[in-house]
Amino acid sequence: MSSPTRMLNSWSAQRRLVAKAEALPGQTKQDPCKENSRFIVTSLDPSTHPGHALYDDFYCARGDAENRVKEVKCDLFAERCSSNLFDANAVRLYLPTFAHVLYNRLRQALESTRLARAKPTTLALAVIRIGARVRISARRIHVAMSSACPDTGAFAAAWKVLAPG
Repeated sequence: MSSPTRMLNSWSAQRRLVAKAEALPGQTKQDPCKENSRFIVTSLDPSTHPGHALYDDFYCARGDAENRVKEVKCDLFAERCSSNLFDANAVRLYLPTFAHVLYNRLRQALESTRLARAKPTTLALAVIRIGARVRISARRIHVAMSSACPDTGAFAAAWKVLAPG
């Protein structure tokens, strides 16, 4: 095993450590405090990449991008590429990718609601897979929803942004 000093001298550039440490309330009385610490080791210049911006703009954005990839894989079933044909697997990736783009557009339309950061499965249950009576006339589309529907406000907000005209 290499010693830390030997490893330090093997680095090609000077490194710095950016740390975030916070204490969150615990879930139980036995654990009143939960530690939440994050560390970034970087060679980026502190004058152009201050620690706070480095954490918010790079570290958190990377984690958010990984969450979006996980959504496409798990919630939109993009991991089902079991064919030995390239074209078949490409189509199996295109469809969840298109669905992800549509869900992101729906999230943007719902930015004023509690569903602005919801997962695709939550959006599907709250806004897409709802029961309603739809009547189409020459000039209008009437959507009659049950008064017991819990997300009528979110549906109305999305409709207002996404409906044509």
